[in-house]
Amino acid sequence: YETALRYATERRAESPEESEAAFNFVMTFLVEMDDPGLVLLPTHRLVRASMPSPEELKAKLSPFFSLEEISLAEADQLAHRQLVIALRGGPVWRLTLTGLEAVARLDAADPQPHSAAWHDLDVAILHRLVLQELLGIREHGEIVYTRDPQEARDAVTTGDFTAAFILPAPDVSELKSVAGAGDRMPEKSTYFWPKAITGLVIYGQ
Repeated sequence: YETALRYATERRAESPEESEAAFNFVMTFLVEMDDPGLVLLPTHRLVRASMPSPEELKAKLSPFFSLEEISLAEADQLAHRQLVIALRGGPVWRLTLTGLEAVARLDAADPQPHSAAWHDLDVAILHRLVLQELLGIREHGEIVYTRDPQEARDAVTTGDFTAAFILPAPDVSELKSVAGAGDRMPEKSTYFWPKAITGLVIYGQ
C-alpha cells in the first residue's frame, strides 16, 4: 500500500491533470477489526551476531526483566510483556518485563519518538530495549525472521544461529491502539491470518 502511495505521488507530480488515471487507485481488501476470525501471528527473530556469555547476558537483562529458565519446548508459552531468548548451547529464559518505563525513556531520545501504545508492544520491547540498547544489534542484516516457533527452536539447536528470540502473538487491539495514536507498527510485527485468497488481476481500459 505504501509503495502504491509513493508511486501515485510521483506520477501526480508528472501528470497532475490525470485525476482519474489508474495510478490514483489501488485494490484494497478490508476486514472488520473486531472479526473474531482475524488474528495476528508473531514473527520471531534469529540472530547470528556474537552474544555475551550467559552470565553477562543475565546481568544486562536483570535490571529490566525477571528471568525464568524454561525448556525449549515451553518457548512459545508467552503472555504480553514476555519474550523468550534461547542461546546456542546455553539456557532458555522466559523474560518478563519489570522496567515498564524503559522503552519510553529510550525512545524519547530518538529523533522520531513513538506513542505510549507503541512502547508497550512486545516487538518494540525486544528491538528497542533488548536488541538495540542491551546487545547493540541495530543492523537488520544481523536478524533473520521466522513465523515458525519450531524453526526458531531448531535454529539454535543446530547451531546455525547464536540466539533465537521468540515473541507472543500480538493482539489486534494493540494494532488499533498504535494506529489510533497516529503511529506505525514496527517492521515484521503484523502477520495477519487468514490470508486473502491470492490471484491475478489485470487492469484494462
